[in-house]
Amino acid sequence: MKNFNNLSKLFLLIFASVSIPASCDLGIAPAKYNDEVLMYYTMLDNQVSYFFEDIYDDNVSIEQLNQQYNKHKKFHKEYTAKLKKIKPIKKDKWFYKSVVEYYETVEKVLLNELSNVMYFYSLTWETEDQYNNQIHTQLDKALEIIIAAEDNVIDSQKTFANEVGLQLN
Repeated sequence: MKNFNNLSKLFLLIFASVSIPASCDLGIAPAKYNDEVLMYYTMLDNQVSYFFEDIYDDNVSIEQLNQQYNKHKKFHKEYTAKLKKIKPIKKDKWFYKSVVEYYETVEKVLLNELSNVMYFYSLTWETEDQYNNQIHTQLDKALEIIIAAEDNVIDSQKTFANEVGLQLN
């Protein structure tokens, strides 16, 4: 019986020492983590690019633009929830945070500047140029905000890669 107690204590000690590192984020490879976080950034960035392409395309109707806008909002909401399920690794002080901030920035732009653009497009225009200044002002502001957030993600990823020894392509 005494040997069994010692054996069970040894088993518990071995199990605890094996299971603790597996449950910590230290087991996540920085390259895999980088790719996963980058995937969420890239997916949203592509959506933003497609939407802006549609806005500047004279062949896209207001109905199509509204559909794309609503699709973009739905995509954003769904992927924000998925992104927030990622647990940042300890070595990442900025990269994940900058991608979350990028999502938050895009949400603000969707609800403010791009919402205003959609509003102006939905109005009945008496002349071809009636709302062009307002639309372009809002689009310029939206692009400026998004580009700043994109630059932050890129800089943060470079910092993260340097700290963990990743080679970025």
